[in-house]
Amino acid sequence: MNSIGDWIKEAECPLKHEFAADHRNFTKGLVGLIEAVEKNEWTVAAAAAEVVNRENGPHVAFEEEILYPYVAETRGRSFVQSLYEEHRIVILAIRFLLEHPSGDGVTPEQRRQVIEGLQAGLGHAVACGSLLSYFVDLNEKQQEAFLAELHRCRREGKTLLELEHPTA
Repeated sequence: MNSIGDWIKEAECPLKHEFAADHRNFTKGLVGLIEAVEKNEWTVAAAAAEVVNRENGPHVAFEEEILYPYVAETRGRSFVQSLYEEHRIVILAIRFLLEHPSGDGVTPEQRRQVIEGLQAGLGHAVACGSLLSYFVDLNEKQQEAFLAELHRCRREGKTLLELEHPTA
């Protein structure tokens, strides 16, 4: 349970607050996608995939362009490479949903793979929230610079499918 001091610290760190809010949004979107695919509600899934694609592209762009290279300095390239790969897997699942909005012709195996990809994305969204700890080590000026980069990514508004996915 969070103490009052934890809430104050979060309020004092807009970067941490916005990053966590993005992760909550991504998690909520992925849960909805998984539920729709499990129920074979393909039109619902495709509509939700479009929202997830549009709303989460800027955050993933921030992670891949700014945060992950910073994390690689301490955690190493192989750790960060796994984060890029997790993005790629969930984006493939979202692409599939957008390319098959009616679900016509989707095999049970493809459905299973989409669910697995979305679940991998969900696990990533939850685990990647632990990267908040990296923000604590940033001084105020660095936090402001990172936040400015997050805002830049939002202004650019790239969707998940528009991102180029670098390797570490």
